[in-house]
Amino acid sequence: LWARSTTAYVSRLRTTMNAENHFKQLKHHHLHHLLRPRLDQLIWILCTKVTPGYIHRAAVLEDTYRLGRSSRLSPFQTKFKRA
Repeated sequence: LWARSTTAYVSRLRTTMNAENHFKQLKHHHLHHLLRPRLDQLIWILCTKVTPGYIHRAAVLEDTYRLGRSSRLSPFQTKFKRA
């Protein structure tokens, strides 16, 4: 399995490593009880169990909740403001 990143800043080897890690975790967490799952069953598991977790994680990590506001103060700026 070879994967290519779309940016020049991430090497092909690192992208391949991430793709291999993704499939390793997929097999360990969701496909551990299936030896050779059928394609329709695999797609169903991906759509119902894997994708909602990734969507939730992306929503939590998304930085658009502070749109229109200034960025948070650093710890130094907070101490300096209170002093």
